[in-house]
Amino acid sequence: TKRIIMGALYTFMILLLVIIWGGDLNNLWVSIGSILGVIAIGFFAIWSILSNIVAGIIIYTINPFKITDTLVLVEKEVTGKVIDIGLIYTKLQDKDGIFTVPNNVFFQQIVKVKNPK
Repeated sequence: TKRIIMGALYTFMILLLVIIWGGDLNNLWVSIGSILGVIAIGFFAIWSILSNIVAGIIIYTINPFKITDTLVLVEKEVTGKVIDIGLIYTKLQDKDGIFTVPNNVFFQQIVKVKNPK
């Protein structure tokens, strides 16, 4: 309760200072909304990168598949041979060429390993 009261008091004092100094509250709300929007976009971007990095670390430690294994992503109907396992992406090769798959996809979809060693 004390933190809420202190937070409300600080907010009120800041708004009062803005009014006394001749600031426009509409501009203040637009600025606060813009700042919160940028912060939200930043958190989403960081979450996406961190989820791929954590998934890459798990792939390295658990070894659900290895280089030269052929993977089938069941939901996407994609098949490819693993040629590289990176921290963020895993490179697969099929008859059409090389493509990358984000590591967190392997934990969100059903993956079949065709020729495990």
